[in-house]
Amino acid sequence: MKTFVVSGALLLVLVSIIVLAIAEGLVLRTLWGWFVAPTFGLPLLQTPVALGIALMIRTITYENCQTNKADEDSPNWVRLGLVAVALLKPLIALFFGWIIYHFV
Repeated sequence: MKTFVVSGALLLVLVSIIVLAIAEGLVLRTLWGWFVAPTFGLPLLQTPVALGIALMIRTITYENCQTNKADEDSPNWVRLGLVAVALLKPLIALFFGWIIYHFV
């Protein structure tokens, strides 16, 4: 039973990393197309390039999340909430970018 819990948690981490990387790349591609390309006359980013740049930015600006013992013992739904918050960050940036785009 313990192996299923560990493998489920590992699967959640792997899927989260992939989904978050794709979400950040797509948001970067969209915001680039709305603001940077027309302003500076640069070409649009292709999706793989945007994914690579988003991962590079994530690596350079790494946020160290401090965990304490209570967090480590918390149920999986709390960890799932942390993943949801991490996914909301690029979506919120896209939302506000969309609003600003209509004023540019």
